[in-house]
Amino acid sequence: VVTVCSACALVSVLYCDTKRNHPYIRSLCKVVEISVTTLTSVACNSATPIIIKLEPQISIVNDLACKGLDKLESTLPVLQQKRTQFNFDGPLSCHSSTAITS
Repeated sequence: VVTVCSACALVSVLYCDTKRNHPYIRSLCKVVEISVTTLTSVACNSATPIIIKLEPQISIVNDLACKGLDKLESTLPVLQQKRTQFNFDGPLSCHSSTAITS
């Protein structure tokens, strides 16, 4: 979970910096954000009856996934580190780790 949070924070920082520094890309991003919001709303409204019907099966799968994640966390201690202890040194590490964890 920490890895995912750090990666999402890095992408968010890069996205916001790009929007701030490039007005044409900012305009394009606004159009895409509005489109994604609209499509998400339509998809959620369409999927609600299906989700309600499949709720018992989803609950069983969720329980199994939680048990699997618990086992994975006990096996890999890096997943239990706090965000401030995690350093992202991947290919997108153009920002310092303080920008990611703050």
